[in-house]
Amino acid sequence: ALPILVTRAQQEITVQQIMAHLDSIRKDMVILEKSEFSTLRAENEKMKTELEQVKLHLLNETNKIRADTKLDMNLERSRLTDMFTEHEKKLIETSTEIHKKNVGTDRKS
Repeated sequence: ALPILVTRAQQEITVQQIMAHLDSIRKDMVILEKSEFSTLRAENEKMKTELEQVKLHLLNETNKIRADTKLDMNLERSRLTDMFTEHEKKLIETSTEIHKKNVGTDRKS
């Protein structure tokens, strides 16, 4: 087998070609990293926006439920007040009737 002789010039050319190739790979990696970072940042912004929308929706729903509950409580309070007034009215009527009967009974005696 004959030894392969490589001249110093050929060796330097090969090293330069490898270095250029490595530089190209490094540049591609930087571009890829920047691209991935941009994609991640865009996804993060999208998620922040969606989260804000969910937060607003929850706030609106909570306020709506609170308002509905307040309305229900006010209606129930009003209903109970009316019922109490009606019972009081009947109690006074019954008391008046008993008083009239007692007065009538007292006169007969």
